Order: sequence, then C-alpha cells, then structure tokens
Amino acid sequence: MSRLRIRPATAADGPALKSTRLAALLDAPTAFGASHASAASFSDAHWQQRASPTPQCTFFLAFDAEQTIGLAAQVVAGDGGKRWRAIRLSGCRRWRG
Repeated sequence: MSRLRIRPATAADGPALKSTRLAALLDAPTAFGASHASAASFSDAHWQQRASPTPQCTFFLAFDAEQTIGLAAQVVAGDGGKRWRAIRLSGCRRWRG
C-alpha cells in the first residue's frame, strides 16, 4: 500500500514541479497567476531555481509512491505572515493517515 508523502521541494525537484504545475495550469487555467503557455516556455534552470526554497517562497510537493500528485506554495506576505498559494492535488484516491 502506498502512502501519501508531502515534503518541501528542492532544486532536484525542478522537473517534478514543472510537470505538476503545468498539469495544474491545464486543469484550472484561471486559478493561477500564470498561463500554461508562459510557464511551459520556462527553462529547466528556471524550474530548478523555482523549486529551491527561499525565505520568501517554499514549494511543497505531494507524492503517491514516486509519482508527484500535488503541489502547494507557502509565501511570505507583505505583513510578514505566511500564506498558502497554488494548491493542487490530482486524482480522486482517498488516504488515511
């Protein structure tokens, strides 16, 4: 039985972040602040940099076994508070934990 895992992304997760984000943009194009076309044009180096945590933004990836099935971004707002953005989980499987 596979288990759902959620962890902060690292630079090595650039390809996983790219594929998950592009799938999210196709699935819900008006829910995000970018278009699929613009995001698809980003270089692999851009995705690697974007996956790397910074003091202002950390992406989290959700995995079912080795398959990336979701993402979320935690960003620091102007008031210093942390906010969740760009949340997406694909599939309809239920988990217990």
